[in-house]
Amino acid sequence: MPAPIVGLDIGSAQIKAIELSSSGKDGLTVTNVAFMPTPVGLMQNNVLTDPVLMGRVIKQMFKEGSIRSKRVVGAVAGQTSVVVRIIEVPKMNPSELAETMKWEDERHVSFAPNDVTMDYQVLPIQDMSESNPNISVLLAAAQQEVINGYVEMMFAAGLDPIAIDIEPLASGRSLLDVQNGRAVVRATPNPDNAYDLSALNAQRETIAIVNIGANNTDVSIYEDGQLIFPRSLPIAGESLTRAVSEVLGYTMEQAERVKIEHATVIVDRMGEYTGSFYGQPEEQQVDFQYQEEPSSSFDSTLAESDLGAFRSPFDQSEEDHTTAPPVPDFSEATQNFDSGELGDSLDRTQPIPRKSLDLARHAPVTDFSSSFDLGSSIDSEELRVQVFEAIAPVLAEMATELRRSLEYHRIRTRGRGVDRILLCGGTASLKGLDQFLDTELQVPVSVANPFSGVKVSTKQYDPSYLNSIAPSFAVALGLAEREAVYIANPPDPALKSAKKVAAPAAGGGLSAIAGKLKIPSFGKKAQAASGTTDSE
Repeated sequence: MPAPIVGLDIGSAQIKAIELSSSGKDGLTVTNVAFMPTPVGLMQNNVLTDPVLMGRVIKQMFKEGSIRSKRVVGAVAGQTSVVVRIIEVPKMNPSELAETMKWEDERHVSFAPNDVTMDYQVLPIQDMSESNPNISVLLAAAQQEVINGYVEMMFAAGLDPIAIDIEPLASGRSLLDVQNGRAVVRATPNPDNAYDLSALNAQRETIAIVNIGANNTDVSIYEDGQLIFPRSLPIAGESLTRAVSEVLGYTMEQAERVKIEHATVIVDRMGEYTGSFYGQPEEQQVDFQYQEEPSSSFDSTLAESDLGAFRSPFDQSEEDHTTAPPVPDFSEATQNFDSGELGDSLDRTQPIPRKSLDLARHAPVTDFSSSFDLGSSIDSEELRVQVFEAIAPVLAEMATELRRSLEYHRIRTRGRGVDRILLCGGTASLKGLDQFLDTELQVPVSVANPFSGVKVSTKQYDPSYLNSIAPSFAVALGLAEREAVYIANPPDPALKSAKKVAAPAAGGGLSAIAGKLKIPSFGKKAQAASGTTDSE
């Protein structure tokens, strides 16, 4: 039986770890779960400030959580230190592509060339026929200093880092690539035309995974299990906490408590903030429309894409509602798509290094009774309404940006929309959020449970409790599942000829990143500096 693998997800709010074992009989099984609040000051904007001290914290968490495996897959995130893009390049053989990606890396990444760890994957699900001159490639790059910090932290914890991945791939892996304890085997290629798209069209499903964390919301659109659109928004759990703090006059700690205990999305009232017409007959509802504006090309990146060229009905006057929306011209829209500006109203959504909804809804709440009393001056229902009124504008902004992302994808794919949306991350548990987004986006929305695809045998927590916090563990579980999915979908020999580009395995992750770090030599230095050894 292979040694268990641990998926380690370190965020600005919580640290989460999943230990996963694999066997031919039982498939994938979660054997242990551990989580704790991120110590204040050790993580700033998704960057470790003290890797050695964080390593000691992780080591203690593993001990308390009975996690014994040392083999760990981690993930990097953050708008300032990680870039994820899907780019198009001309068809070429693997050696030519490797050289080309060095230049593409410099074009798309703002970091200094000598401070970048980069990896890429050719997306298998695309038209590889002779008539198509290009291929789509998923490019991911991170600051070398950030990667080094993560590896140093793992060595300080006495762990064996086997890979560093990115969060969009990890969440997709846990929610799409594993079913009934087994890794999903993706489509078999046709050697004459790489992937036979005609055969796949009937079974292809387009799913958007919306991972609402503390600092950022990642929007990742998958087609037949392949990531085809990544975007990150600065509107997330901390944005809601800040709104409660500013509107109701609480400190951030008080606002966090109030949000956890009283935040609810009152769906019937969200139309006041979005401009949508909930409850109208279907024929009277206004279709989403867009207008082209001159200029810049859109790239589905982490921080630069705002999709401001599209207008939602929230921005229209009553006169605009009297005319039918224009028929989209897909050929033009994909060429001229303005990135727009988010505007000053998003200033309050910048990351705050505090704890958000992620796990706190189900964890003991800090006792503020000595300095903060929700008091008898306001009843629970009144406070619930006040909290809703504070967070509603932020939720409306989030819905607008999600709508823009989905609409841009629809135009890029010439009319193919998203079939369903899965919510994960701690804020996904916000009561009524799934119903609101379902109504607003007109796409089926549900809160994901990554544990539903695997067997859970841990005795530390009650199954119902684990299910209640499951959305927060999508990334951690996906990291642990990385090798299982990769083995089930090995690189394709049929695509390795000189005339074709080799397509990496579905969901394989950024396997080359850890190798490029030269972990053995770096590890000795890190262990010497931290005073740890492999035997610890």
